[in-house]
Amino acid sequence: MNLKRPKAAIMAAIAIMGILSGCSSKKAPDGAVLTAYAVERGGKYTLTVKSVSENQTVEAYFAAAAVPKEALAALVGALGLSRQGDYTESSYSAFAAVKSYAEVVLKKSDAYQCEVDSAYRDLFSAVNSLEVTGGGTAVYFVDCGDHDPSTLSPGDSFGTDNSLTDMIYGADPVTGMMWGVVDPKDSYIPTGGSNRLQSKGVYTAWTWANENSPNEIADGQPKEATFRYARNQDNQGITPRRVEYKFELAPGLYDLKVCVGNYWGNSGSADIYANGEKINENTVSVPINENKLVESPIEISADEGSDIGSVLISVQSDDPTINLNYILISEKPPVSVDDLETLCLPKTEYALGEELDTRGLLLIAELSDGAVKLLTSQDCAFSGYDPLTEGVQTVEVTYKDKTVLYEVTVSAKTGGEQQFSQIKNNADLPVGRSATLCYPAL
Repeated sequence: MNLKRPKAAIMAAIAIMGILSGCSSKKAPDGAVLTAYAVERGGKYTLTVKSVSENQTVEAYFAAAAVPKEALAALVGALGLSRQGDYTESSYSAFAAVKSYAEVVLKKSDAYQCEVDSAYRDLFSAVNSLEVTGGGTAVYFVDCGDHDPSTLSPGDSFGTDNSLTDMIYGADPVTGMMWGVVDPKDSYIPTGGSNRLQSKGVYTAWTWANENSPNEIADGQPKEATFRYARNQDNQGITPRRVEYKFELAPGLYDLKVCVGNYWGNSGSADIYANGEKINENTVSVPINENKLVESPIEISADEGSDIGSVLISVQSDDPTINLNYILISEKPPVSVDDLETLCLPKTEYALGEELDTRGLLLIAELSDGAVKLLTSQDCAFSGYDPLTEGVQTVEVTYKDKTVLYEVTVSAKTGGEQQFSQIKNNADLPVGRSATLCYPAL
């Protein structure tokens, strides 16, 4: 917003910011000082002009929200300890890219405001999208295409609900939970292949464990090496190609990991669905002889008329085939707040009777699962502020069960101050609009 005092020929600029409230003060040639600030409440801007010595006209323009460069610097500085390996590869890569851009913007002495705004917005989003690796207890571990489902390869372990590493959909022989591979045509009678007959792996008509050579049916291979593939589906009109597993699960939150490969060079892309919802933002691209791990949280609800739910994991592709290496479903443990820290304070100086303005508050919460979460005033509850009491006050900011404090000062209004809560009889002034305000000196 620009404030124009024609008689003194001065211009005072003040930011109406979605991040921080602003205040501007300009000195006129005759020594008079024009001070102005604005507050947005409930979609309406209130303009306050102080130190008025005579009747005058002020022309106001409300500009778009802007982020101070100091707020971006505080955000970048607080994220210095975020490490690759603590988070999933895809979420950390996105975070690292936008953090790098933000650091470039901070180093520019002549950075445009739009660059600062964009860097702050993208970094805020990327931080809150970071996904922590590891997690809770494994419920299902499926070594898809394992050639002896009764054994485990080094470093692997069964989930709480499965006693085999692979099986056709049905009741687990130990836990009784329903899980396993689902054939796309409900056909479970495989044919041909001498190597297949020597393998203890699980085969359906249109999904096979890799059995092309005696070495490939050996037990004890790493889970990234064995795989179940979409066999001859491209010749049978099964489009898109599919390899699917279904699992019974208690209602709740889970972490899902799905690993796909491109062993023969003809399964270089895939999309992964959980109960019909795609969990990968972009189609997964897999270079030849490599693997790609896709991770996503999933929420399971009880099936109608039951106290238990289920999820169908479907790997799909328009390529000639699919190589599905393994599936891991783990409990997602409850997350609590370990620590809460203030990065940026909102407005701290108030006139008597003025409402609390919490815009500009930025907190960082450290969570029990190792993640961090950025918070604004919209995420928090506030207490301890009395607009009718002069002096220093302590404001309490609470997020879940953690609280931080900051101090504000409330002072009596001085003469020569005038507020306008309406502009040209409008309840608000949208961004980009201008108006002329006339007011008398007090």
